[in-house]
Amino acid sequence: MNEEKGITYDFASVESKWISEWEKSGIYKAKIDPIKPKFYCLDTWPYPSAEGVHFGYVKSFCGMDVVARYKRMSGFNVLYPMGWDTLGLPAENYAIKIKRHPKEVTDESIKNFKKQFNAFGLGYDWDREINTADPSYYKWTQWLFLVMFKNGLAYRKKAVVNWCPKDKTVLAEEQIIDGVCERCGEKTEQKELLQWFFKITDYADRLYEDCSQLNWDEKYLNLHRNWIGKDVKEGKTTFHIRDWSIARQRYWGPPIPIIYCESCGTVPVPEEQLPVVLPTDIDFTPTGESPLMKDESFVNTTCPTCGGSAKREVDILDTLVSSAWYEFRFPDPRNSERFVSKEAIEYWRNVDHYQGTIEHLTAHLVYARFVTKVLFDQGYLPFDEPFPKYTPVGMLVDKSGTKFSKRLGNAPDTNELIQNNGGDLLRLSGYFVSPFDDISRWGVEDIVGVEKFRNRLWRVFKEKVDGDRYDMPEEIVRQTHRLVRDVEQSIEKMRYNVAISKMMVFVSTLLNHEGEVDKELWETFTKVLAPFAPFIAEEMWSQMGHQKSVHVEHWPKYDRALVEQGIISIAVQINGKVRDVLEVETRSTKDEVIALVKENAKIWKQVSEATDCIFVEDKIINFVTSSR
Repeated sequence: MNEEKGITYDFASVESKWISEWEKSGIYKAKIDPIKPKFYCLDTWPYPSAEGVHFGYVKSFCGMDVVARYKRMSGFNVLYPMGWDTLGLPAENYAIKIKRHPKEVTDESIKNFKKQFNAFGLGYDWDREINTADPSYYKWTQWLFLVMFKNGLAYRKKAVVNWCPKDKTVLAEEQIIDGVCERCGEKTEQKELLQWFFKITDYADRLYEDCSQLNWDEKYLNLHRNWIGKDVKEGKTTFHIRDWSIARQRYWGPPIPIIYCESCGTVPVPEEQLPVVLPTDIDFTPTGESPLMKDESFVNTTCPTCGGSAKREVDILDTLVSSAWYEFRFPDPRNSERFVSKEAIEYWRNVDHYQGTIEHLTAHLVYARFVTKVLFDQGYLPFDEPFPKYTPVGMLVDKSGTKFSKRLGNAPDTNELIQNNGGDLLRLSGYFVSPFDDISRWGVEDIVGVEKFRNRLWRVFKEKVDGDRYDMPEEIVRQTHRLVRDVEQSIEKMRYNVAISKMMVFVSTLLNHEGEVDKELWETFTKVLAPFAPFIAEEMWSQMGHQKSVHVEHWPKYDRALVEQGIISIAVQINGKVRDVLEVETRSTKDEVIALVKENAKIWKQVSEATDCIFVEDKIINFVTSSR
């Protein structure tokens, strides 16, 4: 509970109420609607760790939530789902450590994650929740393997592979960083093994050339393109990328759907026999050999071709196979006959906006694009690119620039932050520190500034908005229209720090205004605030007498003529030379102009460490740098 001049805002009861109401009303549930344009947005799904949601998710997942809410209010039919990357080494290693089954551990973690995600105000369609460890999901991961196998894109051979001696399993090239395992940090070794691969090199040229179709920032696209690595040596095209090593000698993953028969050789499991279910009662302590070898009831089977005795493959599929196609399951997650229906995939199609991390550019996104192209070639998809737009989030670090880590003791306790501050403040503080794709140096003290903003806007609402209409000064009306435009543009660019700064200025203007605030003007502000601080926006909207949620209202329109009144152009100079021209409001302050300069990443990179800044109101801003 927080107070400013006697005005109390009880965030705990407000946020608890709306979490419950949103779940009951189902406002985030998506259905096919041929009348509305669709917008499919997606976060790279998390591994549900026992510790709960890492605070870094506040910036990444809440960032896409802003986009989803804005697009919904702008008239789009929004699909914004969430699922769980539960299979793989982290869950298995943790389960071994605490002597429990990985399914028990991950199921408990998922409950905690969902509770925390709801506390952040994330508007997911939970009816579409999926889980890689669910047999109804990995049935289709196994089916994908069969598609590859039947089309000559999955093969088994003896090869020198990367081996982690600690985790006792094969690693793909993309799972090694500077010669060590990305999961445990152990130095990797080379080992010769009989191993399954996907023939991604057959698609290397298309993966490289089709980068031109992607609406990704060029600096990120170059990282992705360089990993594929096209090269013209002695007249022959070569690529950096190698065939994808997909088999793992561990337990927690989908069994590879292959049977070995002495008479028939290597035989794929018939599709109607999928899923090949992972046994639950098994000793999965890593030994360097696949744990499934120990389970005779699993290993011994019948050949589907000749009916004779046969043995199952005992290696499992790597977790990156499970996550390479999940974007196609969300549009139709309960379909038991197909991995996605024709109707669902033709309506929702590929993901309009996807967010993740820079690390995904050199592994997950390469694999996902490959899988998509294969499924397109085989007639299962109507497109061959999964993610036309991708934005990696900038890392959230502490004030010293160190990555948050439980081991280092600098990671804030997420539950404690939620309890003490609530979802709105955590969202606002995460947005306000820096642009979405920049590194953010965050500390608990960053909550203080946005808390003042939250309390001040609540004060305006309680003291100055009485539900009646009032004539407002022309300048405030103009400022309202500019706010709508500026926030809209900031959301499209994912420059949320700029949007919040603009809202702070607007609230200050209204606090200084002598007199009441017009109801419709405040409703406009509430709509603009809603994607960023969904709880307090919903509470104000409800108290103003509205029955429908603010999150399904229409995004406000701005009057271009009003917006352009009082706008001038000023020159941005570096060491006296004009490098850019900005449109600003007349009599803008130096700080306001600098905030606009920060939106141009190329210019700001050159001037961020300027030794001096000369500002002449309504004319120029000149940054003096040492590199003259």
